[in-house]
Amino acid sequence: MNKKAAVSGLVVIIAVCVVVIYQTSFARVDDGYVSQRERSIIKKFDQDGDGRLDKQEQRTANEAIKTAGQREKDAWLKRMDTNGDGKVSKEEEAAAAALKQQYIKKFDKNSDGKLSTEEREAARKSAGR
Repeated sequence: MNKKAAVSGLVVIIAVCVVVIYQTSFARVDDGYVSQRERSIIKKFDQDGDGRLDKQEQRTANEAIKTAGQREKDAWLKRMDTNGDGKVSKEEEAAAAALKQQYIKKFDKNSDGKLSTEEREAARKSAGR
């Protein structure tokens, strides 16, 4: 009986070791709490390389995101506001929607009614962006 208990204990220890080695040996794809966007922000702004953003790194990231957002908003307004009055009228909005539909018709190669990443990239290249 002592021999069986010793062998059983050894098997349990080996099984635990295998599980621990397995879990620590392979990189985890996603922990379910950090999105791909968050990972890219951390990668870009993590100056000390600890995998997290400290308060200063967070401030830098937030300022960069805010600036980029304002640039996108300004670019959007510039594209949409065709009469230059600083506002987007219903007519300008309708014209933009019609232009979007033309782009979709032109670049939607698989005819699913929307642009995939590849189709969007082809549209950007065509527009020279």
